[in-house]
Amino acid sequence: LSTGVRRQQTYVAQGATLTHNPERTRSDHYGLWYRKWEKCKGILFVGREEWGARSPEADNSFNKNGGVRYLFYHHTETEKCFTKKNCSGFALMWQRVHQKCQGWDDIAYNFLIGFNGLVFVGRGWDQIGAHTVGFNKESVSFGFVGDYSREVPDELMLQAARNLTECGIEMQKIRANYTLHGQADANCRRCPGRVFHAFMRDMPHFGGKLPGYRCTPSPWK
Repeated sequence: LSTGVRRQQTYVAQGATLTHNPERTRSDHYGLWYRKWEKCKGILFVGREEWGARSPEADNSFNKNGGVRYLFYHHTETEKCFTKKNCSGFALMWQRVHQKCQGWDDIAYNFLIGFNGLVFVGRGWDQIGAHTVGFNKESVSFGFVGDYSREVPDELMLQAARNLTECGIEMQKIRANYTLHGQADANCRRCPGRVFHAFMRDMPHFGGKLPGYRCTPSPWK
């Protein structure tokens, strides 16, 4: 793509702010320089500084030319969030749990998606997550805030996930021939919820149960 892509005006939902500022540096955005890519412009990102993230304990970068092979959907198994402030609280809570209780370097997910379609940057595109045992180094994860055992996420959330996937493909963070999975396709878990997982089976790129499927003790026991 040309580096001279013209700026576009983007509609911002009430309570949301766009983190892009052309006067700031790449490092300021913690990966939010994506907005120069055409497919990423309509995404309402909430950067780590905005939701109050702590610094990661370590830097574990991907080494994947052309992007990762797998995309995983997860759910947080919590109540839903409806505002930027509320969703930010969930992101910060999960980061604290994952760092302090599980001993992980950072929040597990690469991105979190709130009920209003806001996309919260977790580990981002370039950091290996801690979401799916055996597949973290080959995948990125989108965590849907809520419990989707009995329902599917709202259309705003699903559209945000589709937009984010297209963004990742254009940036070569996700391979164009990727396969989509729930954690239940890789580990003995019910994530991302029975109803949502069934709904995913009709999605393009759905890959089903993975070779290397494994059962490990739950980290919550």
